[in-house]
Amino acid sequence: MRWIDHVLLELSVMDRWDDPAHKAEVLATFDEGRRLYQAQVDALSGSGR
Repeated sequence: MRWIDHVLLELSVMDRWDDPAHKAEVLATFDEGRRLYQAQVDALSGSGR
């Protein structure tokens, strides 16, 4: 999770994007991955592990 958060931060401040739509797409992909991993962490935390 920390790695994804770090990458999201780096990508969001990066100014080398040629196309704002591409930046939005990449950020959305990482956001979705983060949500999926967070759901797995939450599920494990809720199961008493």
